[in-house]
Amino acid sequence: MARKIAIIICILMTGMLICIYPGVRETLQETFEGIAADEQTADADTANAHATDARAADEQTANVRAADAHTPDTYLPDEAATDTFGDRFPDFQNYSPVTVIPENISPGSAAGQVLNSIMPGDEFDKIKLDASGKSLSSDDLSWFGDAAAADFSTGIVYLPCKIVGAEAEGGGMSPKQSKAVWGSLLAGLTPVSGAEKIWYREDPMTEDLAGAMEEGHLFEALLQKADGTVAFSVMVSGLPFLMIDQTDGEDIVDQEDHSGQIAVFPLQTFDVSKIHAGTGDEKAGAGSDAEQADAGAEKTDTSAVETDEENTEKADAGIEKAASGAAGGLESILENIADIMETIERTGTGSAASGTTLSCPCSFHVRGNFAASMDKKPWKVSLKNKNGEQLKESILGMRKDDDWILNPMYSDMSRVREKTAYQLWEKTSAVTETYVPSSRLQYVELLFNGSYHGIYGLTEPLDGKQVGLSDGDLLYKIRQWPWEFDYLSLYSQREGEMEVENGRGGAAVRMTYPREWTEAADWGPMEAFQQFCFKTRDLSTLEEAGIGYDRDSVIQLSLFCSLIQAPDNTWKNSILIAKKVTDETDQNGDSVTAGLRYVLYRDTWDLNYTFGDHSVKPVEMRQTEFSLDRVASFDTGYDCTYDYSTFRAADSSVKQRTLELWTLWRENGITPEYLCGLADTALEELRASGALSREMQRWPQDQDPADAVENMKEWIRQRFAFLDRHYELTH
Repeated sequence: MARKIAIIICILMTGMLICIYPGVRETLQETFEGIAADEQTADADTANAHATDARAADEQTANVRAADAHTPDTYLPDEAATDTFGDRFPDFQNYSPVTVIPENISPGSAAGQVLNSIMPGDEFDKIKLDASGKSLSSDDLSWFGDAAAADFSTGIVYLPCKIVGAEAEGGGMSPKQSKAVWGSLLAGLTPVSGAEKIWYREDPMTEDLAGAMEEGHLFEALLQKADGTVAFSVMVSGLPFLMIDQTDGEDIVDQEDHSGQIAVFPLQTFDVSKIHAGTGDEKAGAGSDAEQADAGAEKTDTSAVETDEENTEKADAGIEKAASGAAGGLESILENIADIMETIERTGTGSAASGTTLSCPCSFHVRGNFAASMDKKPWKVSLKNKNGEQLKESILGMRKDDDWILNPMYSDMSRVREKTAYQLWEKTSAVTETYVPSSRLQYVELLFNGSYHGIYGLTEPLDGKQVGLSDGDLLYKIRQWPWEFDYLSLYSQREGEMEVENGRGGAAVRMTYPREWTEAADWGPMEAFQQFCFKTRDLSTLEEAGIGYDRDSVIQLSLFCSLIQAPDNTWKNSILIAKKVTDETDQNGDSVTAGLRYVLYRDTWDLNYTFGDHSVKPVEMRQTEFSLDRVASFDTGYDCTYDYSTFRAADSSVKQRTLELWTLWRENGITPEYLCGLADTALEELRASGALSREMQRWPQDQDPADAVENMKEWIRQRFAFLDRHYELTH
C-alpha cells in the first residue's frame, strides 16, 4: 500500500508539473519512450532465455506448471516443510517420501511439493495408528491463506474446486492431468504454522479427481505438529461452501437473531486444457515447449469472478493509466487515482466476489413458517463489519448486499425445483414486454457450528433493490391467505407500522420497501388491491384510489404459476409492487396521468411446492408428496392467481392478451425440452460435485433424487400438452 501511495503522489506531482511547465511533457515523453525501448529489449532477452530453458525441459513439466500457476507463490509450503523434522518428530524421523511424482511435474513446484508428501499406505497407517489422537481444530490449517472449510466433528476438510476444459481433452482428464490438478489444489491447504507439515496417504483416486469428487472420496492426511500428529481427511467438492459459527452461545430460537461468524469459500478453478495428458504423444499443432511454457505462465482462473491477483493487476494497470493520462491535466489524474483506490480497497476486503474467501461477523435467524419446524432449517443471514454495522458484499457473482437467504430445499426430493423455477421466471421476464426480475439461487454446501448440514440454495432477497425501486415506490410481501385470518380491515390501523399482524404474532402482509416507515410509506395500494380481488371485483375500486395495473405483469405471474402449478403462490408467497406515478402534463398543461398515483406489478418467491409437488396436511415429515393427478387442472387458486381471475372477469382485454403471451413464450424457447433441460442441468451440478451423495447421507429420504427428477420431467411434458390444448380451446 505504501508503494501505491508513493506512486500516486509522484503521479500528482508530475501532473502539476505538466500543467505548469508544458516543456516537461516532451522530456517525460522521451524518458517513457526510452524506458519502453529498454523494457522491450529486456523482454526479448527474457523470452529467448525462457525458450531455451523450455526446450531443455521436459514437455510435460512445462505444461503441468499451468496447474501450478493457479497457486500464488505466497501459499507454497515452507522449504523447511520438506525436511524429516529430525528428533522433533520421532514418528517421522526415518521416513522418506514415496517416489510417485510423475515425470511431468517439477519437484520444486507447488504440486510437486504436495506429491512429494505422499506416503505408502502401510507407512501411513502405522503412523496414523500411533498418532496422538488429537482432533483437528480451526487453528490448524489454512486454505489459500484463509480459513479452511472443515467439519471438525468428523475431521473432514472440504476443498471447493471447479475443473474446466475437459471437453477439449476428449471429455475427461488423463491420470497425469488429474494428479497435477490434485497436487495444485492441495498446495492451497497449508498448516497455519510454517514449522508443521501435511502428509497424504498414497491413493489411486489422485489419478481420477473427477470420480473422487462425484463419489465424495476421502483422501487421508496427517498433520505433523510439534506436540503430536493429527489425522484428518480431505474431500474435494464441486460446490462452493459456506461456514457459519455461532458466537453468542445462546439456544437457537425461531425468528430470534443470533451472532456469528460467516466464511464463504468459492470454487478454485483449474483449466485442464492448459495441461497436456502426459502420454508422450505430441498433439498436432500443440506448439513448441517454449510456447507451452508461455501458455502455462499465462494461465488465469476461468471462474466468472475475479481473483485477488487479477484485482492487483487491475490496480497496477490503473496506476499506469494514471501515469499515461497525467498530461491530460489534474482532473484526469484524480479520476484515475479514484479508480486505483477503489480497486485496492476491493482487493483488501476478501469479498467472495473476487474469488477469495469472504470472512466477517454476521447475524442469523431461522426463517419461514412450516419450514422452520423441519430438522434442516432455513436461515436468513446478515453480514456485518467489525463494528456490527451492515456489510454489503457480492457472493458467488450475485448482487452486492448484506442480507442473504439460505434455503434448505428439504421438502423437495429432487433438490432442483426452486432453481429450475427461478431460472424459468427469468426466461419469461426476458420474453415478456414488462421485465420484472426475481431472485437468483446458487447451490452451496453449509457447515453450521462445525458440522456438515448439506446442500442449500443461497438466494438473493426479493426486495426493492432487487426489482429496482426508487423513492415513492412500495413493495408488499404477502405471507398469508386472506381466509386464514381476516386482515383486510386492519390496514387503516397499521399506519406507521411495517406489517399487518395475523393475530398469532406473525405478519399477514409485510411492507419491505421502503425498509422503514417514511412519508412515502402507504398501505393504500395493498388495501385497494385486496378489496378488488376478494370483495368488489370491480376495477372502479382501483381507479378511485388512483391505482392502475400492468396487464402483462399480472398475466405473467398467473401464466407462470399455471405452468409450474404453484398452488402456494397464487396469493400467499407473492409480491405486489406499487410504482409511484409522476404527474405529467401535455403541451396544453393538462394532466396525462389523470390522477393516477401508482401502477401495480406482480412478482413471486418461495417456489418449493411446484411441478407436481403439493402440500400434505396434516404435516408429515417433509410436508409434500408428488402426484400426476392434477396435471390437467386449471382452477383459480391452485393453477392461476386470484388477482388474474378477477382482472380477467373485469377487463375484457386480459383473455386475448393471455393467449398472445402464452404463444410468445412458446415461440421463444419456453418448451418442455427447455424446462426438462434446466432440471437435468441442476441435478448434474449436484451429482457431479459430490454434494448430492453427501446430502443423502446427511438427510436420508425414501426416493432417489434422480427418480424424483424423472417424475418431475414427465409432469412437465404432460403439463405443456394440457396447457397448449387449454389455451387453444378457451382463448
